[in-house]
Amino acid sequence: KDPAKAIAAFDRALAMSTRPAVLTKIGWELADYGGYDARAVDLIDRATAAITGTISGLGASGVKDEHFDLMERLAWCWDARGLIDMRKGSVASAVRYFDAAWRLGGQSLIAEHLGSGYERMKNRSSDALNAYLIARAVTGNPRKSLLDRIDRMTGGLDVQPLLRAA
Repeated sequence: KDPAKAIAAFDRALAMSTRPAVLTKIGWELADYGGYDARAVDLIDRATAAITGTISGLGASGVKDEHFDLMERLAWCWDARGLIDMRKGSVASAVRYFDAAWRLGGQSLIAEHLGSGYERMKNRSSDALNAYLIARAVTGNPRKSLLDRIDRMTGGLDVQPLLRAA
């Protein structure tokens, strides 16, 4: 929570490596924290370009474990872009990024972000609740924010049948 120290640490990390994993992690952290959107977008775009350059033209016979890791990184890049768009008020664009990121990466936090995007859209509260329930269903250790969102949307009802369906 000390931006000056964080930026200095990020700069040191970037001086050591500009691999997609480093670019993605730092870009996502900046996007999540806010206030450094231009820098986050630059890092995320660089990571995305490196990832797509590596996987373009890749056939099924050439797929290796590292390519699956790159796909997860790409999902986090898209999630970061969604966070930035959401903060800018471009909710529809944010939801498109979150949805693509969720479909590619399947991470609980990304599904929660998707739900928050749907919640801000008119007439999409059922989609929001569904995304939150999916986020809850795919994690063994749900965040308090996620549990609070589900509780608020369901009015405290027992969600176990809904979780099974999700």
